[in-house]
Amino acid sequence: MPTALVLGGTRQIGRALVLALHAQGWRVLVANRGVSADDLPSDVVRIRADRDVAGALARALAPHEAELVIDCTAYTGVQAREAATAMLGRTARFVLVSTGQVYLVGAGAPALCAEHEDARPLVPAPSHPWHLDQWRYGVHKREAEAAVQEAAGQGLPASILRIPMVHGPRDPYERCWNYLWRARDGGLLVLPDDAPRGLRHVHVDDVVQAILSLARTPSEAGRAWNLAPRESLALDDALHRLAAHARTELTGARLPRAALDERALLPACAPFSSPWMSVLDGSALAAHLGWWPRPCIDTLDALWGGLAAAPPSRPPASAPQRAQERELVPLATRVDRFGS
Repeated sequence: MPTALVLGGTRQIGRALVLALHAQGWRVLVANRGVSADDLPSDVVRIRADRDVAGALARALAPHEAELVIDCTAYTGVQAREAATAMLGRTARFVLVSTGQVYLVGAGAPALCAEHEDARPLVPAPSHPWHLDQWRYGVHKREAEAAVQEAAGQGLPASILRIPMVHGPRDPYERCWNYLWRARDGGLLVLPDDAPRGLRHVHVDDVVQAILSLARTPSEAGRAWNLAPRESLALDDALHRLAAHARTELTGARLPRAALDERALLPACAPFSSPWMSVLDGSALAAHLGWWPRPCIDTLDALWGGLAAAPPSRPPASAPQRAQERELVPLATRVDRFGS
């Protein structure tokens, strides 16, 4: 029985990976802090380590080998380097799950990002706290990728998978529920009035398939790949589909982004309008693996359809800001209708 090690394993992508590997007959190890709720199969081996403690992960992994290692929780160069170094010579395949935000921290990032756009000079750090967090995330993921590529130069058979926004039934950010709950709560959506990006989001099941496909497909050590659907979905088209699932007409009040940022209403009031939402060119990986992820509209239909049929028992965590959203409507620069 082959062994797979998943670093993380209890949230959206990691949990889905563990369940898929387990169903395929792998012996599965998960390494994490043991803080998040764990409903994994009882025969999954739990390894406890806090990656913020220097050397803790290396010590925890020392007794273990695995044909496949998938790192879902390397958020810094230090964390990625420790994991990659620990598994040098002890795995046949190492996959780092990264992000499209490695492009967005680069100066002059294009609207559609291909893999070769990853070395642009960094834009200055923003002052707004939330935007600064997102900038740091992209910068630190760049450093994590560099650490894995360094280990690949020393013999680690590593691949890097850059992903855009990911949707699934266990999304910890409740992005689809944020929209549907607002649609059911009077149908008012407060949206930035700048030009929206196209949506190339992916379903968590396609992320799992891509990781497992990369694990069994030879490729250049250290190479980074983008995962994304073939075509972009216009935000307005997505909101028309939202209206159909909510069975109501929606009102989209467009306001200056600065007004929404000032009140810390973003990203919850309009998760798909984030400037930190990457739009990736996934054609290289699709050619390499021989398949494309499902279209973004199919992903959203599946999630919104499921939520409409069986709504969560509680509102999203952003519900308390709803009154502020309504108060801003008179300041709207434009009002659009969806589902009419």
